Amino acid sequence: MAQQPNERTQVRANPVRYAFVALRVALGVTLILGGLKLAFPPDPVALAAQYVDQETGWIAGYWVAQIETRLGIGVPTFLRIQGVLEIGLGLALAAVPSSLPVLPWLAAALFVSFVAASPVAGVIRLSRDVALALLCVAVAIHERVPLATALQPVRWGLAFTLAVSALFADGVMANVLNQTLPPPLVLGAAALLAAGLMLRPVAAAVAAWLGAIIVWRVASAGLWIGLEGTKREIALAVGALVLAWLTERSEAEGEDVGHERTAGSALVRLSTAARAHPR
Repeated sequence: MAQQPNERTQVRANPVRYAFVALRVALGVTLILGGLKLAFPPDPVALAAQYVDQETGWIAGYWVAQIETRLGIGVPTFLRIQGVLEIGLGLALAAVPSSLPVLPWLAAALFVSFVAASPVAGVIRLSRDVALALLCVAVAIHERVPLATALQPVRWGLAFTLAVSALFADGVMANVLNQTLPPPLVLGAAALLAAGLMLRPVAAAVAAWLGAIIVWRVASAGLWIGLEGTKREIALAVGALVLAWLTERSEAEGEDVGHERTAGSALVRLSTAARAHPR
């Protein structure tokens, strides 16, 4: 009789473990796809020119100067090195067990660096990278904190990128999140996620929508272009699916994923739980 609780606990824990393994692998795939584009471009100079364009590119002039003066290399070489590092981190993130939380933390820092390097409203334009960084945080902490707490970065990351994409949809701010559905509908989904309302159906609907985008892009543009063009959506879709699946499990265990109504309160709870549940 004494062994039954342990067995039930192990059965309950396995789906949680598998869900976060899937999320970790999806984040690794996202990094690998991005890294392949940078490490093996057909025209490195043309790619570098796209990245340093101060109106539509991805690297601000300040960081271009730092690359060329402090590192002593050109942007094409830097991008190749970055690509190799992304591939290596992506492979490690996908293959190494979650007992090494330093890997998702490194991935989170990398996504944040993309935002910081952007010459055009990084937090807004790269809201999906902000969400991916938060997904990495969830992977890093899920074994240290209660399940409902570990799902907070997933919920807020999805809510943030959906809201920002819906509110800023013109010009360089356009992305598949604001070009495939009416922005008011996307904003409504973001509001429900942020409010913690109807989490399971909303997260499941977001996962299905993102999955459909990926399939459509692959079917219309080919396997490589389609996957590379939706590399962020791959991880976001898995994140939404994990949120939908584990919200139900969390509620069954008496934990309410949607109870944190503000990002600030969720951050406080994450910090408190991490201290209270040391590894």
